Amino acid sequence: MLASMPSVSRRVGTTTITNIGNAPLNWAITEDANAAAYIPVTQMHSTLAPGQSAAITVSPDVTQASAGTINAVITVSDSDTGTAVQSQQVAVTIVILAAPILSVTPTSLIGNQSCQPVGGNYACFVTLTNTSQTAGLSWTPSSADLTPGITFEPPGGILAPGQSKQVGVIIPQSDCADTIIFTGSANSVTVTWQCLPPIG
Repeated sequence: MLASMPSVSRRVGTTTITNIGNAPLNWAITEDANAAAYIPVTQMHSTLAPGQSAAITVSPDVTQASAGTINAVITVSDSDTGTAVQSQQVAVTIVILAAPILSVTPTSLIGNQSCQPVGGNYACFVTLTNTSQTAGLSWTPSSADLTPGITFEPPGGILAPGQSKQVGVIIPQSDCADTIIFTGSANSVTVTWQCLPPIG
């Protein structure tokens, strides 16, 4: 029977296993279902001489997980048969935030109705909103027809959680049909444009 004891200390992304006993420690890691699915471990077993330590990297992979909280347990044990050395556990909690969703109003612009003629252009305004209360959102505008004359003020930016911002859209009066696209971190919103009200 070994007189060794595993001592486990935790840092973000790293678990350190130290043999504080006076004999070699054969150790092994086991994971519960959540840990096995979402928390790959770089090394699952090895041997430590007395006083020796091993740093084990824990790299969460949640690309297949939905938003929410994942609780997992990693267990470090003496792998020698019949040992009395007590196993130790590392509890891991992963919080996955939902991607921020961009909202745009209105989603239809019409010259001389929702927009005002200014010089040779129409001046329109839309309101962008970050519907997330926890994450910032980057946004950029574009037009489907890539009309050079369409400009945006501001030409892009970041919305804080829950923030709304009015964006000016300047459209040449010669552009009588176009599609404006506002692209956020997780979605895009289409705003249609007509220089004249539809007939009928």
